[in-house]
Order: sequence, then C-alpha cells, then structure tokens
Amino acid sequence: LLFASGENNPVILDPIFVSPLTGVVREIEVQSGHWDYPMLSIQLDTSLGQLKKDGRSVVFTRSNAFELGASPQSGIHQTAFAKLRTQAWLERGPLDQTPHTFDPDQDWKGAASLVAGIEVTSASGLLRDDVDTARILVMGDSDWLSNGMLVEVPSNILFAQGLLDWLFDDEAAVTGRYRTPNRVLLTQPQLNGLRWLLLIPLPLLISLWGFWSWRERR
Repeated sequence: LLFASGENNPVILDPIFVSPLTGVVREIEVQSGHWDYPMLSIQLDTSLGQLKKDGRSVVFTRSNAFELGASPQSGIHQTAFAKLRTQAWLERGPLDQTPHTFDPDQDWKGAASLVAGIEVTSASGLLRDDVDTARILVMGDSDWLSNGMLVEVPSNILFAQGLLDWLFDDEAAVTGRYRTPNRVLLTQPQLNGLRWLLLIPLPLLISLWGFWSWRERR
C-alpha cells in the first residue's frame, strides 16, 4: 500500500502508529526559490541514503509531516527515509504570508518524518493467518511525483524508484539503482541520416508490408 496524504486517516494510520502533524513544511534550503519546494533530508542509515552521499537533492512540494510511534513490541517496524531538517519547521500561519519566519507561538519545530516505510509483521495481529508481512509506504506529499517535478528535479525519479523497490521488497534493486543514465549523443550528420531513414525508407517498408498482408488475405 502507498499512502500519500496530509490528512488524517485513522482507519489506515492509527493501527500502524502514524500520526499526521498540522502544518506545511517550511525549509531554508529550497528548490527554484520557492519556499514550498523543500529539500528532503535523506537518512544515511537507509539504502536510499546513497542519494545523499552522491550529493543529490530530492524536493517535495508543500509537504506535510507525521510522527512515528510504534514500539519494538508492536510487531510494526518503521523506517524513516526522509525527515525534517534541523532548520525546518511546520508553518501553521497563513501560507501566503511573506517572508516566512518561524513563529514559536503558532508554528511547530521538532522531529518528524516526511517519508516512512512501515513493515507490518504477523506479531502485530493485523494480518491474516496466511500473510507473514505487509509493507506500507507513507508520505506527506504526492505532487513530487508529477511530470513537472520529475523534469525539474531528476533525483526525484531515483528516490521514487528506490521507494518502490523497498515497497516490493526488491533489495537488490534498491542497492544497485543509483547510476547516472547513459545518454545517446548523435552528431548532426548522424541525426540527418536518421531523419531521412524515418521519413522515406521506414514508411515505404511499412507500406509494402501492408500491401503484402492485403494480398495474402485475398
């Protein structure tokens, strides 16, 4: 299950000890000058921490946060993949107010998670007898997966792939995912040749194949 929302859903969140916090993440380090594009603090103690080691930035948009409260005896294992930075806080005032500064009278600052993996085991009493474990990915924002954000912040793609690998329990893919994509570089003469190939021979070949198929059917 992938749950992405800033709203409280007691049916899903209460049994796995996840408590949403009121407010929108306000971060000093942001992308593109937007206050509501906070950069995530990727945790180095997880396999996704390779992103941080490589100096890659992952960016959310107007994200919410939540607290993790499962005890070791609950049968629920919680892993925070991204947390609030020490200089970040949850803005609880008017979101159109500028500049944004931390107001101790209404804003909130503390330890909170932005993305967490929840592994539910049979010891929790929440699963059917024929199910040993289940995984839930909880995050406070889903807009970071939109086309515009993936284009603007390519590292978001790597982060999303790593999270899905964890969700589907593909640890080998998690540890080997972070490679710089290879780019195909074409010279202008090669590009011109490819263009002529697509404009003349390829359509002609498709037309001949269609004519041959028509003759065979007759």
